[in-house]
Amino acid sequence: MTKTFRQAQIQKILRSRSITTQQNLARHLKSVGVRASQGTISRDLRELGVVKTREGYRERDVLQHSEANRDTLRRVLGKLVRDLQLASNLVVVKTLPGSAGTVAEALDFETDLGIVGTIAGDNTIFAAASSPQHAKRVMRKLAAFWQV
Repeated sequence: MTKTFRQAQIQKILRSRSITTQQNLARHLKSVGVRASQGTISRDLRELGVVKTREGYRERDVLQHSEANRDTLRRVLGKLVRDLQLASNLVVVKTLPGSAGTVAEALDFETDLGIVGTIAGDNTIFAAASSPQHAKRVMRKLAAFWQV
């Protein structure tokens, strides 16, 4: 295992879930076959430009882009979305005709939503979450953005 691989795994973990402690990060790394001491993790976080926030560890670049993405998402959802529906582990997003691709791209860029991926047609998007419980959280977050 190389340093590059370990750091890539750290980034992948931080982008997919909220990590609030280095011990929690070490557990997640171990679950993907990466063993690292607290000192190594601390150095990796520093080298990757990761900062600790109230919500957990975040990459500095992601934080800066995240606020801009949220503003874009608010505008896009407010202007182009007609309806949101929950369907098992999917959130179905209905848009104005021809707008699904634009909305799906905005959803894909907002990494904090918990969406695994999107499929867009002309006016419908399937936004997949990893489980029905995660889909409920995605639905709540999207509804909050949509109604702002």
